[in-house]
Amino acid sequence: MIGFIDSSLAGLEVVRAFRDHLPGHDLLFFADTARGPYSGKSLETIQRFAEEGIQKLSDLGATRIIASCPAISSLAAAGLIGSPHVPIVNIVEPAAEEAVHVSKRQQIGILGANNSLEADAYQKMIWKFNANAKVFTASSALIESVAAEGWMNKPQAAMIAKKYLHPLRIRQIDTLILARPDHRPMMKIIQRKIGKRVRIIEPWEITAARTSAESITPESAVEKAGNLRVFVTDLSFSLEKYARIFYDRKIRMEKSS
Repeated sequence: MIGFIDSSLAGLEVVRAFRDHLPGHDLLFFADTARGPYSGKSLETIQRFAEEGIQKLSDLGATRIIASCPAISSLAAAGLIGSPHVPIVNIVEPAAEEAVHVSKRQQIGILGANNSLEADAYQKMIWKFNANAKVFTASSALIESVAAEGWMNKPQAAMIAKKYLHPLRIRQIDTLILARPDHRPMMKIIQRKIGKRVRIIEPWEITAARTSAESITPESAVEKAGNLRVFVTDLSFSLEKYARIFYDRKIRMEKSS
């Protein structure tokens, strides 16, 4: 069973990608909605919260855990978090490797590296695969807000995307990594504003494809739909709205003890 750890419901985009690649697998999603998002918190706090979530997923039967939260994934990529009982998979490394592989000029942008932890994780991982690659980062806080509110069709969405992408456009990047699952609802707008010649890398899709190649078993390949259980630490009134934005099917959320 594959588990996912996040600090918000945006990680359901990662779950969706895995469901599409591994429809027969049972999936567990844990979101610390009471204390998330983690991006603005200290390294020690993120580590502590993440370790608690990892333990909960392990107790529920997860045999592999995907760090869908950008902050947790960055810690996992840096080797600053792990578990002796279950492997923790970060989405930074597969995205970085794919970006280096497809970039013709090795001019790579990272959208959504909203703090030094996340920016450093992507830079170091890209340089692991090509020390000569040029890496440029940009934050995207308002883009996440637009996606969470479901305002993708409002004219302000394109204006905000253009504003955040401008620093990357002037660097003439040819490859763009979307560091946050929140970006997926804005994909078409981001592609339009960054330019059609720029290759966009979705870390969740790359990670899901690679994991599925390793995880296909006779049991998971049979024609049956896997189960999804979603656990949150706070069942607020707005969660159902956000779940509909980030996941394309109705889900039932359970309060984590």
